[in-house]
Amino acid sequence: MAIIPWLKGLEVTVKVDGQPATEYDPPEPERAPEKMQFHERDQSLSNGVPYVLKYIQAKPDAPFSFHAHRSTNFQYYGGHQIGITAEVDGREIPGLQIETHAANKLHQNNNTSLKSTGVLEGSSAGGWVKCPFRFSNLNIVEDGVPAKDTKEQILQATNLGHLRVYCYRLGQSVPNQQRSYHHTADPALKETSSMSEKALKGRALDCRVGLGEGVSDTGFSTYQTSWEDTGRRSLAVFEFRYRSLEGLYKEAIIPRPQLNPSPYPADEADAAPTREVDAFALLEVEARQMLQCLLDWKPCIKPENADVGGRDAAIDVDESPHVKSESTCGVKRRRSGTMETRAASLARYKERKLRNGRIEIDLTDD
Repeated sequence: MAIIPWLKGLEVTVKVDGQPATEYDPPEPERAPEKMQFHERDQSLSNGVPYVLKYIQAKPDAPFSFHAHRSTNFQYYGGHQIGITAEVDGREIPGLQIETHAANKLHQNNNTSLKSTGVLEGSSAGGWVKCPFRFSNLNIVEDGVPAKDTKEQILQATNLGHLRVYCYRLGQSVPNQQRSYHHTADPALKETSSMSEKALKGRALDCRVGLGEGVSDTGFSTYQTSWEDTGRRSLAVFEFRYRSLEGLYKEAIIPRPQLNPSPYPADEADAAPTREVDAFALLEVEARQMLQCLLDWKPCIKPENADVGGRDAAIDVDESPHVKSESTCGVKRRRSGTMETRAASLARYKERKLRNGRIEIDLTDD
């Protein structure tokens, strides 16, 4: 429901297909209220103008209606009641919906709801039908529109996609003694209108307001009322801009869902590369641990002048920095280089497993 924080006790809701429409805040502040006139009692320098704007989703061929709710903490001041009028796509809907218990002060201690669900057609003599509001598709034409029609459509497009509810402070109302009256709906609401793509100027509009099939209705009662403000200025304006689901995506009112969502939560998406690096670091640590185990292992080495009588002789390799091999040439061998280099040198030696489970390594060069 749309509310104005400093205007207590008054709220307006648009119901689509019988359910309150989900409301979305505009992406940027709206400047339209600067052009509207309001009663000086209902606006101030600190609070601003009594205006609120929300976006809602329009569903094709779905009926919708306006609902205003006045609670007991609403300040009437000198007036007796409130009234509302509705406007769709820049066209005012005839008829002022008012509270009918005008002079009854006890009525002001109760909650009141006003609604506008459609347009009445007919007469008091011949009967009435109500054509409900509904959303319909907008036929968009790319080319072939005369320049004159394009200019007219540009003016129409400025109000397309707008629903407004105007609230007024009223004085005392009395029943109207006039018995005969009639009304006809705006033909434009019944026609299947087309709009040139040029007239839309890139706006994400693909639907409009139309009227559904009329159903029998009892009509309405008329009252004579007075305006608390002689200038007939609004005490508040509630505006709703309707868009299709695709239109809400295009105008960035709601985020478009991702087709391939990230496997990481939204707050951890930036940490994904770090996790990858950590995984490689873990593999490097494991590799170094395995390399260290290889370097700490003490193999048994068979000297070149070993007993040829069939006995398997073996000696342990000294772990001191300098190792003197048992070869006949008396060459001293020094361990040098990094752990990786030393591991690579050990990997080039010839190994043979002995019968007693020990391993023989041949140090002779090929």
